[in-house]
Amino acid sequence: MANKPFKGIINVDIRVSVPDWEPYAQQMLEVLSAEPLLENRNRQSHPELAGYAPRPHYRPLTKFEQRGVRLGHGVWDLVFRRR
Repeated sequence: MANKPFKGIINVDIRVSVPDWEPYAQQMLEVLSAEPLLENRNRQSHPELAGYAPRPHYRPLTKFEQRGVRLGHGVWDLVFRRR
């Protein structure tokens, strides 16, 4: 799980895919959203996704993700950039 020391090393755009485990996705969204140096790139453009991003076109669908989707599990993408 992410924590405050993790946040201090961020200095570039970050893209996080959090397949299969909703509590981890929620924690990552909370931690990254609380970082004043980061901006959620999808909060305004996709308000219906509550801060998560649609799967970016540049991220291939992995076998792990395909299996999770087939089993009915959610997949959450986060895209943040440095302010």
